[in-house]
Amino acid sequence: MGNKNKQNGKNGEEISSKEVKVFLSQDDVKILVLDTSVPMHDPRCFSKFGKNLLIIPIWQLEELDGLKKSPNGRGAIARECINRLDQVFNSSLIKLENGGMMLIDTRGGNLEGLPVGMKENNDNRIVSLSTIWKRQYPSKKVVLVSRDVNLRAKARGCKIEAQDYKNDKRLNSISDLYHGFAVIKINDQTLLSKLYQNGSLDADRLRSDESLGLLENQCCKFLFAGTDKYALAVYKKSAEEFVLAKKPQDFLKGKEVHKNGGDVIPRNDEQALAFHLLMDPGIKLLTLEGSAGTGKTLLALKAAYDQLGKRYEQIVIYRPNYEIGQPLGFLPGSLSEKFDPWKRPIVENLKLIMKNTKQVKDGIGLDAMDDFIKDCSISIEPINFIRGATINNAYIIFDEGQNIRPEDARTLITRAGEGSKVVFTGDTSQIDNEYLDATSCGITAVIEAFKGDEDFGHIILKKGERSRLAEKAARLM
Repeated sequence: MGNKNKQNGKNGEEISSKEVKVFLSQDDVKILVLDTSVPMHDPRCFSKFGKNLLIIPIWQLEELDGLKKSPNGRGAIARECINRLDQVFNSSLIKLENGGMMLIDTRGGNLEGLPVGMKENNDNRIVSLSTIWKRQYPSKKVVLVSRDVNLRAKARGCKIEAQDYKNDKRLNSISDLYHGFAVIKINDQTLLSKLYQNGSLDADRLRSDESLGLLENQCCKFLFAGTDKYALAVYKKSAEEFVLAKKPQDFLKGKEVHKNGGDVIPRNDEQALAFHLLMDPGIKLLTLEGSAGTGKTLLALKAAYDQLGKRYEQIVIYRPNYEIGQPLGFLPGSLSEKFDPWKRPIVENLKLIMKNTKQVKDGIGLDAMDDFIKDCSISIEPINFIRGATINNAYIIFDEGQNIRPEDARTLITRAGEGSKVVFTGDTSQIDNEYLDATSCGITAVIEAFKGDEDFGHIILKKGERSRLAEKAARLM
């Protein structure tokens, strides 16, 4: 096959492979030019483009080679992409199992077909390569596929169609994201009484249309028409019942919430429902999405700490080490010392939870938090080295879930062993990973993939409780 492909890398020279021409003679076949950002987002992407001609610019391989030693997990992704390409290619032109074809193309080096003044870089070479294919096959649809918004804009400016990678996007808009919350209006006050008396309510006590469409473990608010009376509950579809959840004011009545932790209690209805899900042993996977200051991480840590030594033997917290602003470069010290800046938000939350604990009052000061955390079987780690691990009997929290890819989320969830619970927290409006957006990030993929599953729970937190200023900033800016 390799001998039939006569390209030699000179710009403008037509690829004379007979196989390519025969393949492109089919009316529905498109020519898709792949940018490096796509395999860096999904290393499995090469087999997901259907029966089309997939063009891999030689410049992409150069970029992957340059990225293979990068920090922040990007190096591992680049190496995975290179390995997958190595497994597939036995020449520069190959047939794919899905009926498509894939070709490594070396053209585009002198930016032929681009406006004068465009810089000589790999992005522009990929646009140039797209124009070459468009000129060579004017009747075919040529599309540059990229996760880079600016590259797509440049391609369109050069009259090349450009599209985002959509294979792992489960939503067209983040406004379509499953909320995990429903308001049910009722006119029969005895239903509220039954719910409070029994701690649960059979779903058939409601009109059939009230629970129609509710998913397993969906959070609900029962409103009694014409009054301020209400109740919170979680719908157990498999049992066909609603299970009562505490309201925020209920947490102030008893002393049980102060046995292990400090004064960290839910302050609004959504937080109360989130805490119920966090404490439910039947829910093995949970996602909490919401803007800054809504209490996602703090509530998750509080619930984990309350169950430490009871249901779970350890608390394991993972965070992606993406930076806001310009990178600071390599940090000195051990792995633990390098990761300290990313651990700090977790440590501050733990300080808040532990400030009124018996251990602190008995003399273990907050200045010895590292030893205290270690003694309490709490670990805070980067996600970089989780592959291959199995974590048993643990309360596992993956913080900042909006900054990981769907592929990463899958890897993280599959690390959970027997007796473990997994909680993702994230804010889809604060994404630092340049290759992700709200509809393609890890936490969104988890929510949409698992919604309705009996082991899964989810709620979006909307009301900020950090401070009035923080809430205003999240809402106005």
